Amino acid sequence: MIQQMESSKLIWFSEFGFSSFDGWNGAGLQGQADHLERAIDIIQTQWPFVHAACVYEYSDYGLVANREGFFGLLYENFTVKPSGLVFMRKVKNITNNITTTSLKTIETAVFPRGIINTYTPYFSWPSISDAVRYLLWVNDYSIPNIEGKINNFYTPSEANCTLSNGQYCKVYPNVQFPP
Repeated sequence: MIQQMESSKLIWFSEFGFSSFDGWNGAGLQGQADHLERAIDIIQTQWPFVHAACVYEYSDYGLVANREGFFGLLYENFTVKPSGLVFMRKVKNITNNITTTSLKTIETAVFPRGIINTYTPYFSWPSISDAVRYLLWVNDYSIPNIEGKINNFYTPSEANCTLSNGQYCKVYPNVQFPP
């Protein structure tokens, strides 16, 4: 893009990452951390046209015994992997340019987890005090493959975050997953 004089066009990396799998096409635990650190450094110092870079993925899911199950920044039990420590350190260094409101959003992220076992899903999560809105994002490549995508914002009232339901939010998105 720089060579073609198009560096003013902003792009997003919607998904990038490295697997900590020790077998074929995996980097191992330390390799995952090293590759992630180098990639973030390149994005920050050499590629000003990258507006956002979304790391794939939040946690390992262990449903498969190959590289696909080990892209997480956290282990399946949500303990932090070396790549997660690298990510947190890099984000902390970037936060000098992030507002307090944005930082609170990052620090109080909630990650619902579970298996969708119905064609009409619902999602619930603990409410966050002073939350203005929640983003529910699902793109499931599970076994069996459920081809569904949700990308919706919900205010606390739209997500039914009330005292009467034990401080939990609950959403029935207008989505029907195929059998």
